[in-house]
Amino acid sequence: MSKTTVSNIMLGVVVLFWGFSYVMVDIISEDLGPLTLCAYRFILAFLVAFLIFFRKKKKISRATLRWSIPLGCILTVVFTSVNIGVANTKLSNSAFLCQLTVIVTPFLSAALNRTKPPLKMYIASFLCITGIALMTLTDGFSVNMDNLYGDIFCMICGVAYAVHIVATERAVRNPEVNPLQLGILQLGTTAAISLVLAFLFETPHLPSSAENMILCLILAVCCTGLSFVVQTTAQQYVAASNVSIILSLEPVIAAFAAYFLAGDRLSARAAFGAALMIAAVLIAQCNFRVLRSRRKG
Repeated sequence: MSKTTVSNIMLGVVVLFWGFSYVMVDIISEDLGPLTLCAYRFILAFLVAFLIFFRKKKKISRATLRWSIPLGCILTVVFTSVNIGVANTKLSNSAFLCQLTVIVTPFLSAALNRTKPPLKMYIASFLCITGIALMTLTDGFSVNMDNLYGDIFCMICGVAYAVHIVATERAVRNPEVNPLQLGILQLGTTAAISLVLAFLFETPHLPSSAENMILCLILAVCCTGLSFVVQTTAQQYVAASNVSIILSLEPVIAAFAAYFLAGDRLSARAAFGAALMIAAVLIAQCNFRVLRSRRKG
C-alpha cells in the first residue's frame, strides 16, 4: 500500500477513537473540570507518546520547537472548548457542531493561499448553517438557552480545530520540521498550559473512581497521545481538505455511541439538521470535476 493509503487508514482509526470519546468525556465531566480533564489527558498522552516514539538521539530543530508552541495553544482551546461543550449540551449536538471544522478548513486554506473558494463551499456553508439552526434552536426557532452555552463552545472547538489542521499542514511542509517530534511536543505544550490554567481557575484533583481513572487513561493513550502523533505524521501525505472529510465520520460514530451507550437521541428536527450538516460535508469535499469527466468518459 502507498503511504497515502496507509495514512488515510490511520486517520480512520483515529476518528473511530474520537467518535467514542464524547461519551467518555461526558461521564468524566461530572467528576473533573474541563481544564483539569484536559491537563490529565495531555500529561498522560505526552508521557506515553514520548516513551513510545521519541528518539533522544535525534536533535530537535528550532522550527519544530517554534511550531509546537502555537499548535499546543490551539489544542488547548480545542479540547477545553469540547470539554465544556459536551458537559453543557446533548452528546449528539456536540459531535455534529464540532464538525464546523470541515466547512471552516477550506475557507481558511483559501484565505491563507489567497485563492477564491469554489461555489460548492458557499452551498455547503448555507446547508451547514441551516443544519446548526435546526439542531440548536427550539421548535419555535428561538434560542435554546438550556444548551446555548455548550453549543457555543462546541462551535468554538470546530473553528479552532480547523485552524489547527491548516497550521499543522503548513508546519509539516517545512523540511526542518520533524512531524513525529512536533506531534509529541505539541502534546507537552498543551499539557503544560492546561495544568497552569487548571490551578488558576479550578481545584484539580484525581479522578474519584476507578472507572473514571480508566476512562482518563483511554482518552489519554488512544484518543490523544497516539491519535495526534498519527494525525501529525499522516498529514505529510494527506491534504488538509482530505483530512477534514475523514474527520467528518466522527459525528456519525459519536451519534451511534451516544445512542447505544448513553441513550442520547436526536429529535426528528435535529436529525434533519444533522443530515443537512453531513450533506454539507459531502458537498464540500466532493470533486465535481472528476465526476463530470468520468461521466463523459
